[in-house]
Amino acid sequence: MKKISSSMTARATLGALFFVISVFLVVFALFTTGLRSATPSAGTLNPGGATVNWAGTATGGSSLDESTCVEGVNCDTFILTLSGTPADWTGLKARLTISCADPSGVSDYDLYVHKGDNGGPIVPGGESAHGGTPPEVVDLDPSNPAIGTGQFSVHVVYFSATAAFQYSGSASAISTSAASALAPSAPQDNGPKIGFENFEAPGTLVQVASSSQGPTAHTVEYMGHDAGIWD
Repeated sequence: MKKISSSMTARATLGALFFVISVFLVVFALFTTGLRSATPSAGTLNPGGATVNWAGTATGGSSLDESTCVEGVNCDTFILTLSGTPADWTGLKARLTISCADPSGVSDYDLYVHKGDNGGPIVPGGESAHGGTPPEVVDLDPSNPAIGTGQFSVHVVYFSATAAFQYSGSASAISTSAASALAPSAPQDNGPKIGFENFEAPGTLVQVASSSQGPTAHTVEYMGHDAGIWD
């Protein structure tokens, strides 16, 4: 009977060990990626209740919009439940705010709110994608039949942001009469304009022989044709 050498046994052991480690790393990567939702991952807002807060946990990067982002890398999700019925929210709406403490103002997050999960439709007025994060605000009015109450997916896309300056999210119940939290656009200026105007050269230029200064070796003077001679 042929005996198996110790070197072959060692190679087989190392191969099996590497296989087990590889499987563990793959499972660990998938597991940690699955945990890359916001912190906490879900919350419930009651009409007139306390503000619900959460924070982003994605690794950061850049994504144009929802269609190009990778969950846990450059976008993450918070599940928000508006409790009760639309009647319970009479005179109230839910304000969702995404802000960032980046002092440079460079970090840029975009906000998309879906009915149900990220595969559901974006609710009316459920998108805020301004340049920078000034912040991003979406108001949900439960009296709108297309919104109502129940579960919503608050999907935040890292348009251009890093983990160094994670976003902060909040949801609060406010009066329906409250105006948007964003400053309105500056009014158009209809006043007089200040600028410069160019003038056309005065026709053919001719050399003059003298002037009140008197000719010099380093001076050549010109004037418009038919304008006369300066003395």
